Amino acid sequence: AIKNTSAEIIVIDKRSAIIKTATKLFGERGFEDVSTRDIAKDADVNMALISYYFKSKEGLFDAIVDERMSIFGERICEIKKMDLSAWQRVTLVFDEYCDKMMSNPDFSRMVYRQITYLQRAPTTIKILDEIRKNRSAIIEIFEEGKQNGEFNVNTDYKFLLLTFICTLSSIVKSPVMAVSLLNLESEKELFTKKFIEKLKSFFKDFFFRYTLIEK
Repeated sequence: AIKNTSAEIIVIDKRSAIIKTATKLFGERGFEDVSTRDIAKDADVNMALISYYFKSKEGLFDAIVDERMSIFGERICEIKKMDLSAWQRVTLVFDEYCDKMMSNPDFSRMVYRQITYLQRAPTTIKILDEIRKNRSAIIEIFEEGKQNGEFNVNTDYKFLLLTFICTLSSIVKSPVMAVSLLNLESEKELFTKKFIEKLKSFFKDFFFRYTLIEK
């Protein structure tokens, strides 16, 4: 028998609409300044659906963090275990970061707003734990590269990682400043495929200069 999945599709669409809208609003205004009424209105859904899917605004926020960050963390661990050179794995990791943060700036803003103001401690701790796990995996790749003679042992990879993350974060959190410094026409340019690929190329060149040992 063929199941009628139309109802299931509607459920998925409504849930996705809530998550997408909430992510945008949390990123723009912060958790405390957004109500479930705001989310329901912008997502064009009944407020009762938020309670049905997520129990509360807190539950919705936690669901967004859990789903997005766990998927990304799994991907970083997957890259770390690949049978590739340290250089290849490092560039893959940073490509993933560029794609994740630039293709979904609303989520990135939401996360950084959360950890900057240390709101709702349990979720903040959860976010920081995920960031530390990813950081540890990346540093392990750098250490492998140092041990096998692929990377320069004198490079401070923690500062290299900090420089990378802070640069991306600045673009996402302060697009107006980025547009001004890069002399672009509008913020929209920052989040195009063309710009993201250019950003990746810049970072690869940057990492190459500071990590690889010339053969």
